Amino acid sequence: MGLIKVNINSFLFFVLCICLATFSINYEIVTSLRVLDIFFVILFFLFLLTNPPVNKILLIVFIFIAFIFFTSNMVGIFLYGSPELERLVFIYKYFFIFTLPWMVVVIVRTDEQIKIINKLLLINFIFLSSWTYIYLALLASGSIVGSFRPSFPFSTDYTVSDAHLYSSYLGFFLITYILYLKNYFNHNFIISFLIIVNGLAGLILTGSRTGLVMLILGFFLFILYSFISLLFKNKKSLLQRKTIIYSVASLILISFAIILMAPYISIFFINYTDLIERAFNLELSTDMSSQARIQQFFIGLKDSENTGLFLGLGLLSSLTWYDGIISILIAHGGLLFIFSIYIFYYLIIKKAAINTINQKDFLLFLLLTILYLAANIVTEYIFITRNAFPVLVMLSILFINIFNKRKGITLS
Repeated sequence: MGLIKVNINSFLFFVLCICLATFSINYEIVTSLRVLDIFFVILFFLFLLTNPPVNKILLIVFIFIAFIFFTSNMVGIFLYGSPELERLVFIYKYFFIFTLPWMVVVIVRTDEQIKIINKLLLINFIFLSSWTYIYLALLASGSIVGSFRPSFPFSTDYTVSDAHLYSSYLGFFLITYILYLKNYFNHNFIISFLIIVNGLAGLILTGSRTGLVMLILGFFLFILYSFISLLFKNKKSLLQRKTIIYSVASLILISFAIILMAPYISIFFINYTDLIERAFNLELSTDMSSQARIQQFFIGLKDSENTGLFLGLGLLSSLTWYDGIISILIAHGGLLFIFSIYIFYYLIIKKAAINTINQKDFLLFLLLTILYLAANIVTEYIFITRNAFPVLVMLSILFINIFNKRKGITLS
């Protein structure tokens, strides 16, 4: 029986790896359903057969979240009738967001499995960084027809760009590579430099500022932490102090160089100056997409006014997408929905903080969580599986790392 369980767990890990190998495939089988979604559903039902452990407190909070969402949908149906069929996919999207980390934490058990996951994430990052200029080359040669802004590969329609989504992914994994994967694989300077430059080039060529803002924000938070550590930890050696100072100085120079070198970068990418200028355009007050997001936020608030902002309209909300996680959560479930989701993730972060032995492991997990949350404030990327899947897997691995350094701690 024990051998059968080991084999089942190994098979689950294998299916998880298939999901990692296919998440970027943008081929739409039917409405909003892609290859990843099929493998994920298979993985989930097989996962349930193993009778996985469940954290009872998190389960109770999740049930409360589901109840609020259900009640908000009842309010919406009472006021406006039945929802559009295409919006039912959001039930799956919420389910995906809450169950994927649980599955990864239970399935991934060994250091070797963590290494395989990290390798797959790194390979995907390198490939998708390169895909941006491969896409533009294919577009220029007439091999494909589509938008001048790149999309995830193997799309059924390249004229519909998902560059914001793409930029968010590249920005998150560029900072993840710099702060975690580079050190995990012990890459030397040349390999690190090539991967970082490739990632930065891919990020710029998406023509979206989201990833660059994530990169700059990540550096800022890292610099802030480094300075606080330098000021309050008097026992650091002179060598450690110099290392922090040089690291902070380097990050500051890189951040400023990215902005200052934009005109010179455009010389090398002369045919794609529109993409580059758009990526470096941080004039949010005059940007139409930024203004639209503010308007959509107020639409979300209006959707929640019927219940005094406590509940929303569920799938009967005014808009399908709100270009902001706060806006769509208010529209779907109101302030109670947001508060209960906050409690859910607060409990997870608190558990990581309590059980951490190495403070750096927890701070890295917290930093990347904050970065992804910040990106979702701009656009609700987490509802798109090809963006959410690799990010949630990466955060889950960092969560596992915290517990793997404390013997005898249960992950469930």
